[in-house]
Amino acid sequence: MSRLVLLFALCLLCAVSNAQNPVDPNVNRAPLDTLQNRENLIGTWFLSQKTTKGGLWRVLATLTADGKYTMNFEEYLDGRRIRKYTENGLWGVSGDVHFTITQGGMINGESYEVPPERPGNYLAYRIVALNSSTFVYDSVVSGNRFRSRKVPDDYVFRPPR
Repeated sequence: MSRLVLLFALCLLCAVSNAQNPVDPNVNRAPLDTLQNRENLIGTWFLSQKTTKGGLWRVLATLTADGKYTMNFEEYLDGRRIRKYTENGLWGVSGDVHFTITQGGMINGESYEVPPERPGNYLAYRIVALNSSTFVYDSVVSGNRFRSRKVPDDYVFRPPR
């Protein structure tokens, strides 16, 4: 009986290993929409959205053609700013996936670097809609949906309404 179970297990392992999808080594590794998505993302983006706490979350993100980014964050609660910081790093896009790699930032005028082994430095987003003026994307991890609009490169935060 045990030989029959062993034979069955071996057959099952062979079937699983042979059932893998074949790999096409000639497939285009950069989908055609990557170039258009990248071109659309270069520039300055602003978002202002309500938070689950009843406050307001604002982000001003500048994505440059050399693959670097700077993001300024502000969070408001009861009309008062309760958090403000800046982060910077690298960004990219592949098909409908936008990603950032945080390398450092600034809090209260103090610069900081982040260790590359920190998992929270690597963020990925699924692009829902993107054109030259609108960027809608979902966080792969949290599922949060963000809606940004392109603004002039010299745009600065204004007091929230």
